[in-house]
Amino acid sequence: MAFDLTGAADQALLEMVRTDPTKASPAMSEIIRRHGHLVYAVAVDMLHSDRGLAEDVFQETFLRLVRWLRGGQPKQVRSLRRLLAIFARRAAIDALRARPHTVELTEVGYEVNLLDCIYAREIMDALPEHMRRVVEATVLAGLSSSEAALALGGTTAESIRQVKFRALRLLRRMQEADEHESRVT
Repeated sequence: MAFDLTGAADQALLEMVRTDPTKASPAMSEIIRRHGHLVYAVAVDMLHSDRGLAEDVFQETFLRLVRWLRGGQPKQVRSLRRLLAIFARRAAIDALRARPHTVELTEVGYEVNLLDCIYAREIMDALPEHMRRVVEATVLAGLSSSEAALALGGTTAESIRQVKFRALRLLRRMQEADEHESRVT
């Protein structure tokens, strides 16, 4: 029987994989359809464009997800993309360790930056639209509060400074919550 799961939330798909054998395969197919490109990109990046090994890591990542889901209590996942990036990174590291050569330390630094970029994009997307636009203008684009006020229109430099302060405080709180969550799990 075919199931249309295109509108299902990621958490619902994960729960189907964990508990419902009849929907596990279609749910995993939908998860792979949604997030497979991210997993493959992380694998290729970490494995220095070794596409054959990246395909192995791709498969291993989703196997690890299934094992993790079925390994105990129900799990709440805040960001499936982040979880998959972590699983892909760990699988790639394991694959690199299994190979007979060593990895340069400079390459490891780049791997961390890719995951940081993924996390930064997700946490920025969690901000309300007006805060995200102010942070993008002032922090990412480097505009002053006055320049951002002109670029964004209909606001003052003082308003930009206040929104930026609140947005950065909210980002800090979200990051602290994520750090606490990662220590607990």
